[in-house]
Amino acid sequence: MPKTPRPWIVTRHDPIEKLEDNLWAVQGDVPGIPFKRRMFIIKRSDGRLMFFGMAIPVEDQLLAEITAWGRPSILVVAHDQHMIDARAFAERLGLKVYGPKPCEAKMRARVELAGVLEDVPPDPNVQVMPVAGTKAGEPAVIVKSDGGRRVSLLVSDVLQNNPKDSLGLLPRLMGFGGGPKIGRSSPGAARSAHSRRRNLQFRRFARISRQAHADGLAPGGYYRPFQKATSSALSPPCLVLEREGLG
Repeated sequence: MPKTPRPWIVTRHDPIEKLEDNLWAVQGDVPGIPFKRRMFIIKRSDGRLMFFGMAIPVEDQLLAEITAWGRPSILVVAHDQHMIDARAFAERLGLKVYGPKPCEAKMRARVELAGVLEDVPPDPNVQVMPVAGTKAGEPAVIVKSDGGRRVSLLVSDVLQNNPKDSLGLLPRLMGFGGGPKIGRSSPGAARSAHSRRRNLQFRRFARISRQAHADGLAPGGYYRPFQKATSSALSPPCLVLEREGLG
């Protein structure tokens, strides 16, 4: 017997965090699991909104603020294990849902899928790209702000930074503790030259993150770690870099 889809249920979440003029975020609890989750809201060049990360049903007041900011249009899901509220969220806001090709079949079993990552409508300020070497084809999202002078790199499980004392025993045993570090990747895919280059790029971000945390760099510097976003393996981090910092 098919499982009844989870309805729109608002669980505990924080207020909206306005990171950039075109990038907001909301953090909340994962229902039934001692983890945090994060949803990014990106305002595209045409004014439409794209959601990335784990879809989080929010209270009516927050939802009204979001819909007043722009027209909800797209939900990009990192992979099939980040879909607990994706269906209800997409149906409530009338969103087109996109996800990675490697887990397309699993996603289609749970939500009406408009396409894979490569089908996301292009935008000059928003780039969605699969991260080579990940098992599920997890994407990273690059968002340009302030006329391209600042660039945010949004990721999900591929880059993790979880203080061990913030996790229970099981997540620690599963390897979610510690960091900043690169998440688990597919050994087969990681053998390709392209995957090695991509993994080296993310390791560079991880090294910068570790140095930034150690040095206590203030927001607005060369690299600004969004520290709340890195509190959970299921809470995507946001790395905000100056434009020249991308190399």
